[in-house]
Amino acid sequence: GVVGGTTVGGSAGVYQNTSQYGTTYHGKGIGGGSFYVQHDGMRVANAEQNGGTGYIGNTVSVEEVVMETGGISAESQASSVVMNMIPKEGANRFAGDVVGLFTNDDLQSENLNDDLRARGLTVTPRINDIFDANFSLGGPIKRDRLWFFTAHRIIRTQNQLTANFFNATQGTPFYTEDRSRPGFTEDTFRSNSIRLTWQAWA
Repeated sequence: GVVGGTTVGGSAGVYQNTSQYGTTYHGKGIGGGSFYVQHDGMRVANAEQNGGTGYIGNTVSVEEVVMETGGISAESQASSVVMNMIPKEGANRFAGDVVGLFTNDDLQSENLNDDLRARGLTVTPRINDIFDANFSLGGPIKRDRLWFFTAHRIIRTQNQLTANFFNATQGTPFYTEDRSRPGFTEDTFRSNSIRLTWQAWA
């Protein structure tokens, strides 16, 4: 996709990772209006230019992704790349997925040493936690006629900040650093969807 900033394993957060900035794919320029993101053939990319958050897809709801980098059809005004996400749909048997990932600061090193402490640094930036939980289920409502598919996703990224602390004197006009509570940024995204497929004629 179009990545808006530097990230390692999603540490920048899902919204930062999907901001639209100019980049290239197979040597073709991608930027704001020239890059088309479609879901089942319908354009879903942010219509704004650089800096706008793009469409955040739910990976467990997508069967496949089709990328066009050349020979774009006449009905698209894209000048570079078209990405179309083909959604999953239910069938005559029940099937689903449970997918997840998790990490936290226990799996991360830090470079806080005595030299940095002597300069006044007491807290280093770190990942408090990252998790991505996905669940999907599909199957028949009426066999050979009506099917459903539902997908759910929650992602959270929490990063500890350097030299930022909670206020120990809340409720007053004064700010006092609470050195026991470093500040952090939190980026949370939820996605819930349901898709019904109906065969009008048997």
